[in-house]
Amino acid sequence: MSSRGCGFVQSLYFYPIKSCGSIISHSLDLHTDLGVYGDRSVALVHPETHVVLTQREYPTLATVCGDPQLIDTRGTLMLSVILDGRLTRVEMPFRRFNDDKREFKLHKDVASGYFLGSSSIFERLLGFKPMVVILDEKNPRIHASSSLGKDIPLGFADGYPVL
Repeated sequence: MSSRGCGFVQSLYFYPIKSCGSIISHSLDLHTDLGVYGDRSVALVHPETHVVLTQREYPTLATVCGDPQLIDTRGTLMLSVILDGRLTRVEMPFRRFNDDKREFKLHKDVASGYFLGSSSIFERLLGFKPMVVILDEKNPRIHASSSLGKDIPLGFADGYPVL
């Protein structure tokens, strides 16, 4: 008698920065409510409108990719991006180091996070210097899910903590 599964997992990906490129991983750690640890934990926010940037409006964000080693011992995310036809590597903070909490808009919801600073690499890519924020995990964005019929906690993901 053979047992058959309903499928298999070929690859695991997560996106450290909302709307930027993915990182492939052999395993993922799950939060209780917020999905994959490190997935969409950081977002870029327009400095004037306070709206989270997405690939829909800024498709060049897809060219920013994280390093598979993701976080070094200092809490730094290693990024790669193609600028002026050359691969450029930069470091970006990937942990909260202050109490500078900000609110901003993500789709129809209000989200909050801690200001990490800004990065000239994103200024070169986008033409303006967005704010870099990290998710406030203790007070995540709450999204009214019409398909589930209830409110669910989200980080900076669009609709569900895990897809």
